Amino acid sequence: MVSLLPVKSSMLAAIGYDPASRTLAARFNNSNYVVHFKDVPPEAASQVTAIGADQSIGRAFNEHIRGKFDYTQIPLEDEAVGEAEHV
Repeated sequence: MVSLLPVKSSMLAAIGYDPASRTLAARFNNSNYVVHFKDVPPEAASQVTAIGADQSIGRAFNEHIRGKFDYTQIPLEDEAVGEAEHV
């Protein structure tokens, strides 16, 4: 299970990482699914999840995650992103 935390981004609504399963989960703005990226090393995940407030999380995501890992889309059941969401 990956806990998602809301983020301020024009691309992403929430993001989270589970080191035990090496899964990075991302919920995109205006989407009805969460994407689970598989076998993401902690170093790559931290490039996105530990981004500073003055940096672009979308840019970091595109540079370190997008197109580099297999993924699965998981539909949501009309859930809104809260303080923490488990998917």
